[in-house]
Amino acid sequence: LTEDIDIVYIETPTNPLMVEFDIARISQAAHERGAAVIVDNTFYSPIYQRPLEDGADIVLHSATKYLGGHNDVLAGAIMTNDAAIYDKLFYNLNTTGPVLSPFDSYLLLRGLKTLALRMERSTQNAQEVVAFLKQSPAVKEVLYPGKGGMISFKVVDESKIPHLLNSLKVFTFAESLGGVESLITYPTTQTHADIPVEVRHSYGLTDDLLRLSIGIEDSRDLVDDLRAALENE
Repeated sequence: LTEDIDIVYIETPTNPLMVEFDIARISQAAHERGAAVIVDNTFYSPIYQRPLEDGADIVLHSATKYLGGHNDVLAGAIMTNDAAIYDKLFYNLNTTGPVLSPFDSYLLLRGLKTLALRMERSTQNAQEVVAFLKQSPAVKEVLYPGKGGMISFKVVDESKIPHLLNSLKVFTFAESLGGVESLITYPTTQTHADIPVEVRHSYGLTDDLLRLSIGIEDSRDLVDDLRAALENE
């Protein structure tokens, strides 16, 4: 950090390697140099993490994900506890008009009513899925921060990934996350396809990595689905 830096932008945990960062320490260091801190809190939601309470200045959410929770609305959310920042954001919102339609607003408010319950269930399911993945002979590494519904894992044989994706019955092969349905994503060809290969590989996003968004189905169905796809030729 140097004096000419205005913004420190972090995502924690990161997508898709699930690395967690200390928001309080980063915020303190940034503020000592006059920089503001923006945190993408999409993965944990306010149920598991409240960055403003840890010193962040702005918090962002893809409300399409956990806040909405049903894969049926496109939305974003921004929070701040700084009055000056709020006034600027409100002015821009009011003058440029990037607001949700009434029905989309209704869908998002509906989703928020069940956020805590959905996060609790997805975490319980994710922990059971992680326990299975860690003992599967087809998996060589599991990346999970211990809470939330997002899991990444690396397979032993990446050539079998197409077969795996085509074999799943309960998981849907799709890019989004945070809904009541469980999804599987292959970042190499989907979410991170536009990042050069050498850059992806340099920080660990290798071609053997898959990302799961765990929903609220019965955990036994999720584990059985993964077992059949991973371990049956």
